[in-house]
Amino acid sequence: MSLAYGIIAVISLSMVGICVLADKKRDEWLIWLFVSVAVCNLGYFMLSVSRDLDAALNSNRIAYLGSVFLPFFLLMMVQRFCKIKSNKKITTLLILLGVVMLGITTSPGILPIYYKTVDIEIAGGATKLVREYGPLHMLYYVYLGLYMLSMVGMTLYAIAKKKVTSHLHTFLLLSAVLCNIVIWLVEQFLPRGFEWLSVSYILTECLILILYRSMQRRGLMFNKPTPSSYTINVLLVIFLLLFANCVRIITKGTTPTMYVISHIVVLIIYIGILVSWGMSVYDRIVHKSIRRYLVILMGLMMFWMLMRTLRHTVFHYVFPVGQWCWYAYYISMILIPQFCFLAMKYVGKPEDYHMPKIWHIINIPSLILILGILTNDLHQWAFRFHQGYVAGWDIYQRGFLYYTAVVWIFVCIVMMLTEVIKNCRVPGTHKVIWRPIAMLGVGVLYTILYTIDTALFSFIEMTAALCFTVVAIWESCIKTGLIPSNTHYNELLEYSGLGVAIVDNNYNTYYRSDDALPLRAEQMRETENAPIMLKGGIRVSGAKIRGGHTLWQEDVSALLDIIDELSEIREELKDSNAVSMKNYQLDKQIRTLAEKNRLHDELHRQTAHQIDLLNSWLKRLIDTNNRDEKKELLRRIVVVGAYLKRRNNLILVNEQDGIIKTEELKLSLGEMMKNLQLANISCACAVQLEDDVASSIAMQLFDFYEYVVENTFDGLTSLLARFFRREDSYFACIDVCCSLDLTNLKKENLTVSVSEENCYTLSFHVKEGDGK
Repeated sequence: MSLAYGIIAVISLSMVGICVLADKKRDEWLIWLFVSVAVCNLGYFMLSVSRDLDAALNSNRIAYLGSVFLPFFLLMMVQRFCKIKSNKKITTLLILLGVVMLGITTSPGILPIYYKTVDIEIAGGATKLVREYGPLHMLYYVYLGLYMLSMVGMTLYAIAKKKVTSHLHTFLLLSAVLCNIVIWLVEQFLPRGFEWLSVSYILTECLILILYRSMQRRGLMFNKPTPSSYTINVLLVIFLLLFANCVRIITKGTTPTMYVISHIVVLIIYIGILVSWGMSVYDRIVHKSIRRYLVILMGLMMFWMLMRTLRHTVFHYVFPVGQWCWYAYYISMILIPQFCFLAMKYVGKPEDYHMPKIWHIINIPSLILILGILTNDLHQWAFRFHQGYVAGWDIYQRGFLYYTAVVWIFVCIVMMLTEVIKNCRVPGTHKVIWRPIAMLGVGVLYTILYTIDTALFSFIEMTAALCFTVVAIWESCIKTGLIPSNTHYNELLEYSGLGVAIVDNNYNTYYRSDDALPLRAEQMRETENAPIMLKGGIRVSGAKIRGGHTLWQEDVSALLDIIDELSEIREELKDSNAVSMKNYQLDKQIRTLAEKNRLHDELHRQTAHQIDLLNSWLKRLIDTNNRDEKKELLRRIVVVGAYLKRRNNLILVNEQDGIIKTEELKLSLGEMMKNLQLANISCACAVQLEDDVASSIAMQLFDFYEYVVENTFDGLTSLLARFFRREDSYFACIDVCCSLDLTNLKKENLTVSVSEENCYTLSFHVKEGDGK
């Protein structure tokens, strides 16, 4: 009997995977329905193999976890079939009602409200509950009856309002739903030795899947947003974990060959999930240091699972290899919390951040503990085998080294938790920081429960539970935004305000903004050659990207109207205004040339000295053959050339509005600094100006800087320039280290002071409004 329940549970879990693969529209209610059936049948199986009352009650609670919410998911499906829009308040109310009913149905063993008394009996190799119903048991009948009436009423309403286009599909769905409820009611009043409802669930799933697929192909259902692939992946992982552990429990106590094969299958499933997660992390995580640590964590978890499988299968009776595999667990157990902490140190840090070397000392305790446990056979400080290994590796006492390792693991977890809490200061994460903490709490809680009662909480074995808790912690960090990732394309397109779509090579749409117009595949394909025009003046362009194409739309209707209007005007004035246009163009050319000449004269007038210097240096550069002299001349030309470029730019900006933006002044000085660095001169600059500066003042400050550089260049080794404002005056202070005597540079508004030998401070100030 237990074997039958086990086969049904495996089939139910397999149906979840079939549903995900078959339902291309990713209907969330359909997926949750299949998951709830799998959970319900899994509870039936666990109940059948339970050997004590507590385990049987817990299994019964798992079965009710699936069956209580089944009517709700069925109602949501019927509602979608009938094309009736859902109401969020009613949906929330139904979920709360389900939670209340779940609390009542899972109360046996705690409160005598659902079952007055409950016991177990074993018949036909399977365990079943012997119970006496309590005062609130009738509520479950009422609960199911209300859902049944709601589904029937919803169907009749849809038919009356002609919302249903396929009466046959709706009738078949409703029949399948009501059939399960009728079977459940019959089983409540007739004695039975087998839960036939578990078989009915699977048959109903097959029928619903066929109906759903048929109606989706015919377009008889709501066009709804497709759930994210991330949600589907999470459901697939849950399904695979349940499936793997169901296989492990079913084969427990069977033949040795079947036992080994089942463990290998479970290992392959676990490693497949971890490898998929590692590849996903490598593609999604932007920060290279965090990405590297997460890939290492994946490798450690795979190593842990491999060692556990080898210990319990291939090397179970091989001494001392089996014992070494056991010791090898602790490599991953010690390093995983440590690497989690080190990875958390990079959260919220820039890409080029390097962790202080002091933190590398954290490797020392871990290495000492790992070496101590791996060499336990020499000293038995971690595990003491008083009766020898022959008596079995389960007969031992833990030593101080083991407890030291436990303390160290706990310390690493606490430090990681501290980093998580500290990183909640990253903008936007303080409201969701509880998610990774909650995942950690679930893992700790399961560890405690597993330690208290291994038999009761052993459905998911401890190694897998801890490893996937680590995965859940990091995934929650990614989803909360603690760790930047190259995802959230839907949100980006939703708020971009652009008409953009991303499609694959077959022009199936993967992402589309709300403002993008729906296009046929033929229209999308035409954009490969050139943009296409749609009605209303919408131009659609396309470009090839890796794996597909990107399409974007532009509203050029206003531009087209202007072009048409201009064409009409041009035709009207083409003949009458031909001479006027020529005169205008000639006058424009004359004015343009005059303005260019004026600007050229102004540029030459203000930079004549530097131009003369460049001409003389260039002539010397051509005439000389001395390599060192050429190198020195090039250094001077680079510095003065940068000044000329930026000074002329400031003159042109002055011609526009007479205002120099602070950023423009910073860029000019920054370029000068870079050229001085090319000349092997150490330099730095600080511009402490908050507001924009009048161009006349900015050019005086800039000229002062160039004046100092030109007169100190021969002996200059380092330079620090500061520009700031005090009240109504602007100041420029330049500290230089120069072997020349600079005291003779004093002039109006310019002072020179000597701080120490070869160190000078040159100060210049100009009052606001002084345009000289």
